[in-house]
Amino acid sequence: MLGYDLIVLLGFFVGAILYSVLFAETLKRQNKLKHEYVFLVFVAILTFWHGFQFLGMLIKQVFGRPALEIYSELRYISLYAIAFFPPLVVHLHASFLEYVLNLINRRSRILAWFPYIMYAPILAILYFSQYTIIDGRRRILDEGMSFIPPYVFWLIVCLLVSGFLSSRIIRLSRNEKWRQFFIVELIITIVISVLLVYFYFYGGTGNVRLDRSLKNMIMISSLIPTGAMVYLLYKYPFYSTVARRRFLLITISGVFLVVFIMSSKALRKMAEENPELNVEFLEIVLVSMLFLIYEPTKYLVRRIAGQFALHEKSYFQSLIRKITEHIVSAANLAELTKAVRAGIVDALHVEEVGLYTLNKTVSGERTLYSIVHAYGDIKTFNLEKITRHIQKGNGLYDARKMNIFHLRSAEVPYQIYLGIVLDNELVGILAIGKKKSNEDFEFEEKELLLTVASQVAISIENIQLLQRRIELESKMFEADKLTSLGMLSTSIAHEVKNPLSSIKSIVQSMHDQKKKENTDTEAIQDLEIINEEIDRLSSVVNQLLRFARSDSSGMDRIDIIKIIDAILTISRQETRVRNIRIFTRYDHAPLVIRSRQGDLKEIIFNLIINAIQSMPEGGRLMIHGAYVQMDANYFIGGAETEVGVFDKLYPDDPSAGWTEWSAEAVTAKKIEAIKKDPGTEIILPPEAGKTKCLRIAITDTGHGIPPERLGEIFKPFFTTKSEGTGLGLAIVKNKIQALGGRLVLRSELQVGTSFEVYIPSESTSRS
Repeated sequence: MLGYDLIVLLGFFVGAILYSVLFAETLKRQNKLKHEYVFLVFVAILTFWHGFQFLGMLIKQVFGRPALEIYSELRYISLYAIAFFPPLVVHLHASFLEYVLNLINRRSRILAWFPYIMYAPILAILYFSQYTIIDGRRRILDEGMSFIPPYVFWLIVCLLVSGFLSSRIIRLSRNEKWRQFFIVELIITIVISVLLVYFYFYGGTGNVRLDRSLKNMIMISSLIPTGAMVYLLYKYPFYSTVARRRFLLITISGVFLVVFIMSSKALRKMAEENPELNVEFLEIVLVSMLFLIYEPTKYLVRRIAGQFALHEKSYFQSLIRKITEHIVSAANLAELTKAVRAGIVDALHVEEVGLYTLNKTVSGERTLYSIVHAYGDIKTFNLEKITRHIQKGNGLYDARKMNIFHLRSAEVPYQIYLGIVLDNELVGILAIGKKKSNEDFEFEEKELLLTVASQVAISIENIQLLQRRIELESKMFEADKLTSLGMLSTSIAHEVKNPLSSIKSIVQSMHDQKKKENTDTEAIQDLEIINEEIDRLSSVVNQLLRFARSDSSGMDRIDIIKIIDAILTISRQETRVRNIRIFTRYDHAPLVIRSRQGDLKEIIFNLIINAIQSMPEGGRLMIHGAYVQMDANYFIGGAETEVGVFDKLYPDDPSAGWTEWSAEAVTAKKIEAIKKDPGTEIILPPEAGKTKCLRIAITDTGHGIPPERLGEIFKPFFTTKSEGTGLGLAIVKNKIQALGGRLVLRSELQVGTSFEVYIPSESTSRS
């Protein structure tokens, strides 16, 4: 019976190792669900059973008859554990079926309490446990007792109930791997039940040795579905967790040890029968052979295990290649998100994929992140909590582990969050939604997502480099174009201005002469029209000169409120004619800035006039001024763009802290405003990493700008109005850039337009 004993001993050894690893892996899983807790107890019982059976058989084989009593006691201890096996099998299947029903939004009250009924026979076990284990007269579950047939009957009933529950899981589960496992498990359950009935109620085959062998094989039969369970059910990849190198070495070493013990026992038995046999020499030969074949065997087993466990490796590699092909062709972040989303949705069947780029701000010892851009299926989530967890780990986070996700919730944002890291800095988050089947992500799928996240990080870096290059080339082209345009404008202006002065003098003289003679009224009117056109042409020439030249005046401390009031006073006639109401709100007064007065006047004047002209049928002109603190990097020359463009606008309610402007109110407060010295205003220092700046927002309720034209309106000579030169906004952009500021445009059709000007409180010239 050497072969039989060897198989059984190895079976219990592998079972003890396998279940102990499963127990450890399940124990480490955070936020376990109900079926996982039941599985944890189930695995603990089987670890106890296989471990004590292996220990007892090993002692029996090594020490022989003197250790039979110890072997018996260890075996009986293991039987206490197996007493809980039948109800736990039912409980595990019931809890798993309940979980599957929850995934498809179905409920079963019976499954919540039914499994606990199956524990009732345990009371009988507790009754018999009053007899001590060491008592040689009676032992629990001893095969010689009349108690064993009821236990086997109870076990068969539990196995059949479990088989029924397995069939329900097979029919309801949407996971093909789960269905495959439970089909195998159902077949094994039926076979074991039939064998138990045959051996314990029909007497078996009549061959004592065969029956004993088959009954002991039944004892380790749980290893067959367990191997599949490791890989198919609980998502622990066999090669990565169970069949890792350490486990393989322990298993192989254990097998060689068992073979040596059993072979030595067989040699000693042969020596008793043949005294002339040299046992010591044969044992040396045995050890030498085992030593020689150990390394080749280890290599072969590891190779086979690797092929078995990584049979899906090529599949996931093909998925990665497919997604990567889409990613590398993306020219911007929107295309990148679209490519990533298409690949992940197709491969993993998830509901949402979102890509978020982040901006980092350091305030003292605290690091804060804010979302700069969001692409794809945009959801709201706790950014601070996510980034904190991302920085603590290796880059992938299951929301269930972070206690912000629950499988049954219909309002969860995403399930998987992956950090996008460039140069050890978190620059973005790739967020993956739930699977459409509500299943958990497998280990290999998470590995695939980590690979995709690293590819996305590289793609983002490439896109940023490409955009910077395009932006730099565009700026260089625009600078050359503006330089040429400026030189041309200056030349034209000088060539036109002198003749215009002469023409105007002649026309004015003719007009005065005709008016004195009062003979030709029609000619007088024509001359007046010519005069007006000359004035208009002179205005255009002056604008060309202003566009071509920068203000060379010095830096002064200026109160912006005074400049705004002066421009509104000049424009009040036009606002009255157009029925435009003006509202102002200043969070600070005075609004003092050190800058060039001429540039600021021209910026504000052009924006106010542009707003008035965009409301021919009347509306509201709203002007807001305040000190704000912006990220210091916002004003660095290498920023992404000097103009931020958005196609959404949310106008403020005039009743919320706004004051309707009137020229009379300005006149009444004029003396008070003059007396107040702007230079005496106390400017508080900005926070760390921040720059204090002046924000002026000029908002109108006109028709808005079409989205396709938002990027065009700052080009010289571009205009959508029948009147004007198209230089006003180009001048505004150039002047703001010259002051080291930023401009933000928000416009929405049929809602209005808003220009936000940000100027550092101590602006510096770039001219």
